[in-house]
Amino acid sequence: MILKLSFQTWYIHSLSVIDWLLFIEVFWQYAYHIKSKTLIRFIPALTLFFLSAICILSWHYFLNLETLTWLIGFQSLLTLTGNFSLIFVTWRKNVRIQ
Repeated sequence: MILKLSFQTWYIHSLSVIDWLLFIEVFWQYAYHIKSKTLIRFIPALTLFFLSAICILSWHYFLNLETLTWLIGFQSLLTLTGNFSLIFVTWRKNVRIQ
């Protein structure tokens, strides 16, 4: 199954997913350590990007099956929602600072 994409492509995709997971964990630990509710609000938005990466990896893993093309739309929706979530959380953070 994995032969559809090159080893380098799988390597980069897998590292990106692991990178998101580690970043979310480190960000969570930092926000929890400094007791910042504002920073903790970023975590759900970041998790949407992680789930987006999982969607596209799943689609590639199953050889880009025609029946799984809905994953592409779902991945796009997660990315769009993540973008707007980050905009909203950042806006709220900046409003509180002023």
